[in-house]
Amino acid sequence: MIWLLMLLIHQEKPKPKELPVVKYSVPLAVPVVGKSKLLLRGVRLDGVKSISTSQKDVTLKLVGEGKKVGVPNNYPAEKLGDTEVTVEVELPKNFTGDSLHVTVKDANGEYEVFYISVSPKITNEVEPNDDFEKAQVLETPVTIDGVLQKERDIDLFQINGKKDQELNVAILAAKLGSPADVMLTLYDSKKQVLKIVDDVEKSSDPSFRVKLPADGVYYIAVMEANDLGGTQFGYRLEVK
Repeated sequence: MIWLLMLLIHQEKPKPKELPVVKYSVPLAVPVVGKSKLLLRGVRLDGVKSISTSQKDVTLKLVGEGKKVGVPNNYPAEKLGDTEVTVEVELPKNFTGDSLHVTVKDANGEYEVFYISVSPKITNEVEPNDDFEKAQVLETPVTIDGVLQKERDIDLFQINGKKDQELNVAILAAKLGSPADVMLTLYDSKKQVLKIVDDVEKSSDPSFRVKLPADGVYYIAVMEANDLGGTQFGYRLEVK
């Protein structure tokens, strides 16, 4: 009996199920404009069979099947994800929330895994905007959805400011699951650096508030702090 008891004690416990994990969406948010499509990227999503949300009058459905995808330039798969699913989202005209609670189902069960960000107004970054002469002109307040599309990419934006105007600039990237570690730089009309901000309060999403020294043109530069990039490196830039 003792040997049987010892055998049972030392018997290997079953391994816990490895659950599908959504790390981020591409783009990082969906607009409140009826139907739109986005990718959900993460790990073990190639086995996902269906997707749903409990939020009223919102429709989510898979387009095709989940699949394995490559991870560029030997980036860590746990950061970028190596599987993805395409999702069609349809929101009602009176939708007022700022996110969608997503549940996915695979052969092992159903899991609540992710929140898709929803924005009432999205302005897309326009390429090319990688130098001062090509900087995208913005009217504030504005929220921009952008992508650092390649290694060492830089996205430049131009605004017109007034003396003593208080300008608030913020990035949402890591908070939305993006692998991008963004750094912000503010330049004056002479292309002189006024402000550089990387991590803020233990977050890799930078933000700053500044009083502008004079009337004139100012430039905001968005770049990846580690010189990484690709179609997965999305960010949201808020300027107000």
